[in-house]
Amino acid sequence: MRKLNTAIAVALFAAGCSIVSVAAASGTENCRDVKARLTFPNPDGEANCELDGTVYGLCIPGSSKGNLKGMYTAYYQFDWFVPLAPLGVPEPDGANSNYNRNVTVVDTHRGSLIGDSQFVFDLRIFASGGGFVNPTIVTNGTGIYEGARGWFAAVFTDETFMKARLQGRVCGPNIPGGDDDDDDDD
Repeated sequence: MRKLNTAIAVALFAAGCSIVSVAAASGTENCRDVKARLTFPNPDGEANCELDGTVYGLCIPGSSKGNLKGMYTAYYQFDWFVPLAPLGVPEPDGANSNYNRNVTVVDTHRGSLIGDSQFVFDLRIFASGGGFVNPTIVTNGTGIYEGARGWFAAVFTDETFMKARLQGRVCGPNIPGGDDDDDDDD
């Protein structure tokens, strides 16, 4: 059941994000699918890390291998974890739902993808060792990803939260055409 719920969440997110990919694909932009594996050696993260002059309360660094090979880091502010019940948002009986937001950066040797992640999750899933999906809308980038748009999602199915699949679609004027791998050693 957990795999079915994860698959449904990814499918709904992908359908919603396809509008972003189609809009970004106009003109002379190229698009490519993102397919990678993420590994997080310390899923508890690191405190007080900095990104572009902003200090974040927590960052969770990991490595990405596949056609988007490099360093994957999620940056969080502690006030970005918001319980939904006090806000009056309806939720199923017994749920402990929270809203989460983070800035996600994937640094590769050819540039960086920068995105905004927002999702709702139920803490009961964490307690039971279940998976979740962290969707990201690409907002910009550097190098070949400058001006990039699109989406990717980290799909966690490992109960230790140390491994995930990364999948999505990214478009931009500097991205090589087709499915040319960014860092295709893996």
